[in-house]
Amino acid sequence: MQGFEDVTLTYSGVDYTIKAGKLLPVIADIEDILRGTGTQPAVQVLLRPGGPSYPRLAMAYASALNAGGCGVTGDEIYLAIMDDFAKGKSEAAEKVQIAIFSLLQIISPPLALELSKHDDHSGGDEPGEAIAAE
Repeated sequence: MQGFEDVTLTYSGVDYTIKAGKLLPVIADIEDILRGTGTQPAVQVLLRPGGPSYPRLAMAYASALNAGGCGVTGDEIYLAIMDDFAKGKSEAAEKVQIAIFSLLQIISPPLALELSKHDDHSGGDEPGEAIAAE
């Protein structure tokens, strides 16, 4: 790996691109959000059983989207996740997993690449899709 590459996330059907040269501050923000007051690095938080808490996931994902120019809040994402679960939407858990993988792509591109080699993505969803469609 020679360096960072642009990362594109999709939210509500719109693509938002974080330029490679701006990724390190975004990574630091995501790391701080996911780590919280704990000691586990963000990669471990994302990969641990159960993943990150929904509030932290929503804040981290909003931070990434906003770095690409989206303007969504963590509150909006969190409430959309909770609404999907409350309504029993079958894609709710899948959207959460996509968000986790998208954040992993940002903070550890080599690890995300290795994981994607072992995942067939048979559902047709691409990493980076919105975790909550409006």
